[in-house]
Formats: sequence, C-alpha cells, structure tokens
Amino acid sequence: MKPLLITIPFTAENAPVAERLCDWIFKLNGRNPKGHALLVAAHDVHAEMCAKVAIAAEVACATSELIAAPELKLVSPTAATNHLFKFAGDYILRHFRCPWLWLEPNCVPLKPGWLEQLILAYESQPKRFMGAHLKFANAAAETGEKICLARCSVYPADAINDLEPHCASNAPFNLAAAEHVLSRSIKSRLIQELAYDGDFDKVRVDACVLNGDKTGLLIEQLRTALPTGEAINIPITNSGAPKLTVAERMAKARAARGKVGAIQMARL
Repeated sequence: MKPLLITIPFTAENAPVAERLCDWIFKLNGRNPKGHALLVAAHDVHAEMCAKVAIAAEVACATSELIAAPELKLVSPTAATNHLFKFAGDYILRHFRCPWLWLEPNCVPLKPGWLEQLILAYESQPKRFMGAHLKFANAAAETGEKICLARCSVYPADAINDLEPHCASNAPFNLAAAEHVLSRSIKSRLIQELAYDGDFDKVRVDACVLNGDKTGLLIEQLRTALPTGEAINIPITNSGAPKLTVAERMAKARAARGKVGAIQMARL
C-alpha cells in the first residue's frame, strides 16, 4: 500500500488549531506515530509557533517535515490559500512521489484507521483526484450553479501541473479549476464537507474525515469516546533501539531542533 502524505497548511491565525489537529491525530492513532506529514506554514507564522506545530507532528507521525512559504504581498484570504496550495504542490512535485491529502486545520479525522481508509479508497479507483463534490454559485451556468472538487481532497503527486494556472485566479483554486478537474476526479463520501455546529448527528457514519469544524467541539466530543488507560510506549524506527515514552519522544524532538531558529524551512 502506497503512503498518503498528510499535508497541513496553516497561518498565524490558525496555527494553534493545526497543533491541536496533530495532537488529535496522535491520540486517534492509539498514541502511535503513523503516516507522513508535510507542514506548510505561511510566512506570518512565528518561528516559536512553527516549532510547536512541528513537535506535535513529529510525535504524531512516523516522519514529518516543515516548510515555510515566501511572503505574498497584497494578500486576500483567497489569495493566501491559493498561494499556500501552489507552494505546497510545487514542493511535493519536486520532493515526493506519493499522493497527498490537503488537510486544513479545520479538518477532523473521525475514526481510527481513517488514513488507511483513504489510502485504500484512492488506490482502488482510477481517477487522479478524490474527494467531495460541492455545488457553488455560477451565473454563467444554465442552472446558476456548478460543481467542483472540494479543496480538502486527495491529489496525485504531480497535481500542481494541472492546478498551477488556477492558483493565480481571484477565486479559490478549486472553483477556478472546476471544469478542468471534475472529470478527472471521483466523488468520495469518506471526506465530508460540513460547517459543524455541535450537532453530532449531522456527521455521516461513512465519513472518516470532516472538513468544517471551526468550533473545536467535534474533537472534544470524539475525544470523550476514546478509551483511556495506561501510558503507551512509542517505538522509534531504528530496529533494535529501545522504545520511548510519549514524553521522551517529545523531549527528543525538542532537543533535536535546539533553538527555534534552527528548524529546517524550505523557501522558494
């Protein structure tokens, strides 16, 4: 089974939410490091906050890497999102060979095995893109609306080759690319798009990731359902090496980075 790169973009505003997401992934995975993460920080994220998110990802995942996007002037929220996506896509094209999941901080994995479910579903279908299909208003369409692939979806390693021209649009890149991408994608119910309001009954049982929890309530609701008990040792990857506790692994992550300014950041 091929890996799926968990790609988490964040800005100064939602960096604490990204840290919480990494912490939740760690707990949901049984306090075992699983998967591979790429953290994509906006230029305005303070180095200390980058360090906190990086440590949370290193604890949660088998491997993790942090890159920081160059500054973009005259930024609107849409332009900032498009900019981070383009930067991440360019970097992934040059450094990775696996598909990737664009997992924004407001996303919430819903159940153990969520990542494996996404990997299996993506490998079992023939299209390049996989995710939810959304309707959006479009005056040029006969019905007044069109359908696009949701932003938080699974993308092939070379997705930016298809999407780069649309990242310069004034509209969100997934809306601008709707006609170009929709026929190359398959609709998946594994990723649910929902502005979560605390009503858990609205979460579909067949979904494994929900995008749209700005309240933080969903993670807290799911956290109460997780089993509690004794501390779990976290194995490191070196064969024959001793196991580390969660606290020891976090301490090792901090020590490896030393000063905050020593964090590796790739800039184009």
